[in-house]
Amino acid sequence: MNKSRVWVRALSDSCRVSVDNIGNAALVLDSLSQIEALKGLTSVTLIVELKDDLMPSASKCSFIVPGSSNRTLQTLENALRQMPNVELMLEPDH
Repeated sequence: MNKSRVWVRALSDSCRVSVDNIGNAALVLDSLSQIEALKGLTSVTLIVELKDDLMPSASKCSFIVPGSSNRTLQTLENALRQMPNVELMLEPDH
């Protein structure tokens, strides 16, 4: 099984987690929601970026995690590093 590519970026009052496709995003979100320090994931905003209307499973998916502290970012990154099917990526330059 291929690893899910995941990016995490701190925003002003939250963190954005981007996953390489919708199916993988659901698995990542479910895994993160099991972590005590991230119980706020119930108020996640899901953003889907369709690359191809005929293949939504190939689309990039992001969700916003509330929490403005570096602690939230570090908790997310540490949790993602512990997941065997996740490859934590550096945020691409835009």
